[in-house]
Amino acid sequence: MAQNLDLTSLILRAPVVRDVAASILEGESDTRLPDAAPHTWPLLWSVLFGECRRTMLVLVPRPEDTDSVADAISLYSPQSGQVLRWPAYDFLPYERGAIQLETTAARLGVIEALQCVRRGAAPVVIVTSVKALSEHTLSRSYFEEYRLQVGTGERLDLPRTAQRLVTMGYRPSPLVETPGSFSRRGGILDVWSPSRTGPVRIELFGDEVESMRSFDPVTQRSEVAIATFTIVPPIELPLGNAAVALVEMRGIDLAPLRPEVRSEWEQTLLELDSGGLRPSYGGLAPYFPDGTASLLDHLPSDTVIASDYGERLALVAHALHAQAEGERLELEQIGEIPLGLRRPYLSLDHLHGSMDTHQRLRPTEETSDSPLMASVTSLGGNVERIIERLRTWIDEGRRIVVVTQQANRLLHLLAEHGLPSVSARSHLSDPPAGRITVQPGSVQEGWTSEELNTILLGDGELWGYVEPRRATARPRRRTHTFLSDLEPGGFVVHVDHGIARYVGNVSRGAPGAEREYLLLEYASGDKLYVPVDQVDRISTYIGAGGEPSLSRLGTADWARTKRRVKRAADELAQELLRIYAARHVSRGHAYEPDGPLQREFEDTFPYTETEDQQRAIEEVKADMESPRPMDRLVCGDVGYGKTEVALRAAFKAIVDGMQVAVLVPTTVLALQHFETFKHRMAAFPVRVEMLSRLRSRAEHTATTEGLRSGSVDVVIGTHRLLSKDVTFRNLGLLVVDEEQRFGVRHKETLKQMRTEVDVLTLTATPIPRTLQMALVGARDMSVIETPPEDRLPIKTYVTPKSQTVVRESILREMDRGGQVFYVHNRVHDMARAARELQDIVPEARIGVGHGQMEDNQLENVMLSFVRHENDVLLSTTIIESGLDIPNANTLIVDDAVNFGLAQLYQLRGRVGRGTHRAYAYLMYREHGRITEDAQKRLDAIAEATELGAGFRIAMKDLELRGAGNFLGPEQSGQVGAVGLELYTRLLERAVQEARTGQALPEPPAVSLDLPMQAALPEEYVTDRDARLRLYRRLADTATERELKFIEEELRDRFGPVPDPTRNLIDLIELKLLAGAAGITSIALLEGDLVLRIARPLTSAPRVYGAQIRIVPGQVRLKFAGTRDRWMSELRSLLVALADALDGESVGAEPVAASHA
Repeated sequence: MAQNLDLTSLILRAPVVRDVAASILEGESDTRLPDAAPHTWPLLWSVLFGECRRTMLVLVPRPEDTDSVADAISLYSPQSGQVLRWPAYDFLPYERGAIQLETTAARLGVIEALQCVRRGAAPVVIVTSVKALSEHTLSRSYFEEYRLQVGTGERLDLPRTAQRLVTMGYRPSPLVETPGSFSRRGGILDVWSPSRTGPVRIELFGDEVESMRSFDPVTQRSEVAIATFTIVPPIELPLGNAAVALVEMRGIDLAPLRPEVRSEWEQTLLELDSGGLRPSYGGLAPYFPDGTASLLDHLPSDTVIASDYGERLALVAHALHAQAEGERLELEQIGEIPLGLRRPYLSLDHLHGSMDTHQRLRPTEETSDSPLMASVTSLGGNVERIIERLRTWIDEGRRIVVVTQQANRLLHLLAEHGLPSVSARSHLSDPPAGRITVQPGSVQEGWTSEELNTILLGDGELWGYVEPRRATARPRRRTHTFLSDLEPGGFVVHVDHGIARYVGNVSRGAPGAEREYLLLEYASGDKLYVPVDQVDRISTYIGAGGEPSLSRLGTADWARTKRRVKRAADELAQELLRIYAARHVSRGHAYEPDGPLQREFEDTFPYTETEDQQRAIEEVKADMESPRPMDRLVCGDVGYGKTEVALRAAFKAIVDGMQVAVLVPTTVLALQHFETFKHRMAAFPVRVEMLSRLRSRAEHTATTEGLRSGSVDVVIGTHRLLSKDVTFRNLGLLVVDEEQRFGVRHKETLKQMRTEVDVLTLTATPIPRTLQMALVGARDMSVIETPPEDRLPIKTYVTPKSQTVVRESILREMDRGGQVFYVHNRVHDMARAARELQDIVPEARIGVGHGQMEDNQLENVMLSFVRHENDVLLSTTIIESGLDIPNANTLIVDDAVNFGLAQLYQLRGRVGRGTHRAYAYLMYREHGRITEDAQKRLDAIAEATELGAGFRIAMKDLELRGAGNFLGPEQSGQVGAVGLELYTRLLERAVQEARTGQALPEPPAVSLDLPMQAALPEEYVTDRDARLRLYRRLADTATERELKFIEEELRDRFGPVPDPTRNLIDLIELKLLAGAAGITSIALLEGDLVLRIARPLTSAPRVYGAQIRIVPGQVRLKFAGTRDRWMSELRSLLVALADALDGESVGAEPVAASHA
């Protein structure tokens, strides 16, 4: 989006605009905008806000209008940070859905901003919708009563503050990762208030605030020191007034409710009574009369309310209340809500009364033949027409402003045709007449003004299309790894002892020398206690199907199994390296580095690239610029931006005069990619065609001839592309989407092509990160793990099939202008399902699609859905692969028990690809039989809702499938024998050995048994998962620098390091030193510290004299003195032994015999 497109001085040249500003400043109660096209109102609002310097509330009809209007006002405002959004919740009336944390935080952040305005801060613009304004929020008096200002050097009663946070609705949590949560650890309080974009850590010395700093919710590390911090209520229910609400709510008659609903209500009352509330409170706000109000009650008295036409707003408001009333009657009939429940929205009378106390700014109802600003006719991408029209306007002396994402390309075009232009790359305030001012950025729609002698054009007017709005960055979320998912009873693999069942953590040892251990149970009930400093020897077991057999301790079975798997891994490594070497010998086309045209194309991407995505793009380009043929696999979760990687690679090939083929497994996916490529390349001289059964014979013939002649640049198609009659004039790049879905014959053809052209393979089946790292140097692979910045987790419900749920979910989506996928995987009764669905939701336009339909019929259905001519697409799993419709954000799966976990995950990935919250309803027949496996699948998909959950679900299914696809069936069996993580370790070693031609010794485990209490005490790190993660990180530490980093993190997050934790850090340091010195264990025996050494010593340090004794396989150090003394001596000895091992010891003597 363009920066500082400040046209204030230009627009104020119009007397009618100056008159409106004067009316506002004079206090006129009702002022009218000048006659102008509705899409230019945000420009006028921005100008009047800047001129009058008063807080402005902009009221639009629908929630989906909020973002686009706020973006437009921000575009024209020199201070875009002063434009705020008051969003609506995605709930249907009376729906008891989970709290939407981001929405709540945004709304309460606006209230805090208005508090600051009252205290002298600069005024703000707030954009909201009728629905959002009708929803209850906290009253001004309650907000001010519970608002807490904290400053460094001030006193703070920590226990009392923590209790106040709970009263306000903050959730106690081990880690503060989301708004509205807090964590107390000793003298440290972490809290994330909606008043800030991130959490804050408050550290006390006694009862005085010693320091405050913001911290990263992902790493939990402190960032910037702050002096003051405001804590505001985290939810829009005044829980401090719960006692009043309880009296009201206990009068509700729950008898007519269904039993399970009645139980939920009773639980809610109990939670309110006990001072807490689950994160769902639909319909409760009206029962808190002393603490709720509307946003209007928080506005400063001089606020100006700007709005759409009154009739349009009234129509939307009445529809909102009518929908609520209809929902109430229906839900009452089926026992879903109590009879006579209070209305969920504020009354229209209340809103009108509050709005009438403020100045109003409304559109004029008088129209003229010459409005101040009018729409511009699109030039449709026709270059000759664009140049001709621009030249005419210049000759007429017009002021022309072009805001485009193709700025460099347009400037070159204007220079070629001799048209005067100027590039405005930063501030644009007074563009000159008779010239074309070009500014990089994007506007949704341009305008023309005779009075101002100005024309503003955007990409829509120039090229015939506008990219969607760029997303705003969202807070990052920590991804779950390894032992965070380890639960007692789960299976683990110990490198040395095999597969076991994890029982839990236990403490063992003499008083004062206790250590924490992971207790593992093996076959025949045998137990193994693993010290926490050796947790790096353990991994969670991921294997193929069913429960694994437990290993037997004290036998050679596990060693034999590892040897067998190692041999198989060696064979795979040799095969991969043979293929890799063959490709290095081949010569391919080396592409030129990126030029201006490539950068112009990439500038049209409407989102910010994620770090992973950018890395993948750079790796693909580096491959293409190399003289050897590319063969790269790009793996990423559904909708994480793999297609954009392919688009940039394709454009790079086209710029270099090469042709591109995109091979996909289904006709629907071919159509989707065809539309995407055509849309993205529309502004460039690129011909994109499609070959699939959705094309006529004549179209096929024209396309194949175009490929032979070179007039077709990009062809997208199914396996038809691999037919012998399809030949290319100059094929340079082949993009393969989901290769594992093609047959053996097609794969053989692809294998042959890999030695001839650049091949880029895309897959949404996650390849485990560890497997990717293991294959470095044997397979070119890029992994995109980071979700797009605007992506919200998908709300997933597993529920009995219910007409009410179906109707509510579809109506909710339609209410916000979205679309619905309804998956019914039985073609034979699809017509009946369509009739039933139409009866349930007669308001919906329903399309039906499945793989057995006629070609053109299926294409028409899909196109109708893409064009939003249908609200619901009733289909089979034909939508599973690759379909990308950002406007479809609700998925309903009928008979979900009949789908596999990976299939459910792929289906769910069809929604949640836009900026709205997405919902997935996995339904089963209420009285039908559900197998245990089916229940586990449904539970797994429902639990894994966080972003990037594909990698977590894969721990149960997808990663195994991905590993199987990549490794082949034989290797998949080896994975099941030892678990995926250990297999990848063995494979990594095999690849390294195959590359170097040398066997690598397996690094020995270092066992430490010393008389010291070493642990992360529960009172220091209270959360079990956090402790396990820290234990794993400590055990995985490879350098003293990493260890120091973790120690600093512990001090930052949890406060001063206690002695047991200090001891644990010392143990890890000793473990690093011992590993470097070839020591396998250190233990206290018979008054000596006994160091067992892996290889014979040829020399020994003599610096210790009588304190050291050497026997075969051992070095013994006299144990004496304080802890600090013997620890210091042990460190020095280990360093000296490491030097001796490297032959670098100074003053060493030969070892002739034992000194015992």
